Amino acid sequence: MRPKLSFGKSISKYAIVVFVPLYLIAISLPNVVTRQALLNPLSVMFASWANIAFILILVSGFVLLFQKNTYNRILSNLVPSGKMGLTNYILQSIAGSTLYYKYGFGLYKYTGAFYDLFIGMTLFFLNLAFCKWWLKTHKQDPLEYLWAKAT
Repeated sequence: MRPKLSFGKSISKYAIVVFVPLYLIAISLPNVVTRQALLNPLSVMFASWANIAFILILVSGFVLLFQKNTYNRILSNLVPSGKMGLTNYILQSIAGSTLYYKYGFGLYKYTGAFYDLFIGMTLFFLNLAFCKWWLKTHKQDPLEYLWAKAT
């Protein structure tokens, strides 16, 4: 059962209305509050609430996009990645730390934002291809299966 389109629209409207002032307050706090003991908790609080509102904007945006048949076909290609969340998380952590940390290749010294984005997208699409391949012959994420057996 799909959620109603009006629900996604109303969530995105409210989230935008809440996000904009919270974000503006969060970035202007250092100019207004001079006491460091007060600035730190206020910054964390307003930034956290702004982040939650921004996540609601993103989620409602995906819900609205998923309601359209054209985007539904495009976004449904990402389903295998979502079905293998635990394995993806572990694989991406291993790949990212191997590429960027000093014990690996230490690419943080050499790459800028463009190459980081390119590397991240390449890793994502390789991971997505692995997920599609794995789920053709298996019912479940390999690490989720091990996790279920261990518990």
